[in-house]
Amino acid sequence: MLQTDLLPVQIHYLSNPKKLKVYDVIGILLKDLTLRQIIYYHNVSSFPNQLSRKRQKYGMIMQGSKFHEYYNDNPPLFEKLFLSPLEEIPRIQLRILSDYVIKRYNMPSQFIQVEIQAPLMNDGLMSGPPVLKSFGMFSATTKGKEEAEKFNQHMSSVHEKISSTIKADDNKFIATIEECGIYALILKHTDHELYEEMYERTDELVKKLQPTITNYLNIFHAAMIIEVGAHAEDH
Repeated sequence: MLQTDLLPVQIHYLSNPKKLKVYDVIGILLKDLTLRQIIYYHNVSSFPNQLSRKRQKYGMIMQGSKFHEYYNDNPPLFEKLFLSPLEEIPRIQLRILSDYVIKRYNMPSQFIQVEIQAPLMNDGLMSGPPVLKSFGMFSATTKGKEEAEKFNQHMSSVHEKISSTIKADDNKFIATIEECGIYALILKHTDHELYEEMYERTDELVKKLQPTITNYLNIFHAAMIIEVGAHAEDH
């Protein structure tokens, strides 16, 4: 287990501030909330609005079984921005929810600067030359690099565990993805080929075992198919 006080999206960003874009960050954030059963995600094939003439496939987000407990416990603002609308509306299209949050800022990148970078700076984990701060150009401090190194070591362990069980028996593979959790899904950004193998195996098992919506395999699969904004794909 990774020993850190940071949430997965924070420590992953701290380790890759120049690589991760806003839709990557939002995707990781929503996948993590899904795995923790704070939200529930599923794809729908229907008419998205009254003006639509043909069915479309789109993602829907709803409250998860642990939504109220977590929401009432004062979550970080970058999560609460996505959770607050669910207090008022029981089901929200993923695209509408992500657009709603992003449009609060002058530019999409400001979501990262304000909600991810600023708290990390306040905690002494990131810094940058004053002249470049207005451009959102920051890097990890010595303290931040220590956190990033813990993350990188943990991801190496996750890579090894997934690689060694990708073709193992069903129960062993399922136990491994449950142990690795959100960090298995972060493989999409660190080893896309292995991630695709994991996706295919997970998809195959969901079709084979047909788990209930509360079963971890189904929850993990739901998190895998979340695609946000410019990075949306047809998984």
